[in-house]
Amino acid sequence: MTAVKIFHSLLKYYNILLSYYRHLMCGLFYMLQFDAEKWKLENGSEVLLYSLSTHLPVRVKPDGTVDACGDFNDPLGLPSRPITR
Repeated sequence: MTAVKIFHSLLKYYNILLSYYRHLMCGLFYMLQFDAEKWKLENGSEVLLYSLSTHLPVRVKPDGTVDACGDFNDPLGLPSRPITR
């Protein structure tokens, strides 16, 4: 074999290994990201959304519209309890 053919065959195997490594790293990144966020999906977890401009909770009105003028004791506030982890 000539040096060019050897180089091309090594390059082909290098690209295969690099592709496999990228696939493993993407899977690892996904698992780490999910571990950090999985508390949101557990039973009993609630997330209270706040407006950055008014610092009040977001509320959902019965007609389906959303505003950020809610009160902490507002029955339309979603949810009315703080976050539990």
